[in-house]
Amino acid sequence: MSDAVPEDRLAQLRLMQDEVNAQQASYDQRLQGMDTRAGLLVAAAGIAASLAGVRIGNGWMIFAIATLLGSAVVGVIALWPGHAKSLSREGIRNEVYGRTEAGALLWLFDMKDVILTDNEARIVRKARLFQVGAILFAISVVFVFLAATTLQVKIG
Repeated sequence: MSDAVPEDRLAQLRLMQDEVNAQQASYDQRLQGMDTRAGLLVAAAGIAASLAGVRIGNGWMIFAIATLLGSAVVGVIALWPGHAKSLSREGIRNEVYGRTEAGALLWLFDMKDVILTDNEARIVRKARLFQVGAILFAISVVFVFLAATTLQVKIG
């Protein structure tokens, strides 16, 4: 019996590889977008905190600065690079060399699927951190509004 794989199966495996590669490219774009958002959050929180510091005598401003600081810290954590998984060149060589084309394509698909699943979880974690930072930023805006109105809170 032959190990030959029908050409239509190879074509299917190539299509699977193309789809996984497209998903990896999408992951890279989404990760870059998430990092951009987190960076903007940190910058906006820093600028807002420095402007809010001008009216520090008002109790609401202290709350505003505290939530802005929290927002910036969460944004920095979201920016932390972490470790994205990828295939090592040596691992690919050791696993793929000597396999049939179909076997190599299937092994690569399985490995990329595991990596994409792990990397997707990484994006979800970054998105949750960004959401927390954005909520803290929004709360700080409320505190700035309260400080700008006649409502006063005396601390101490």
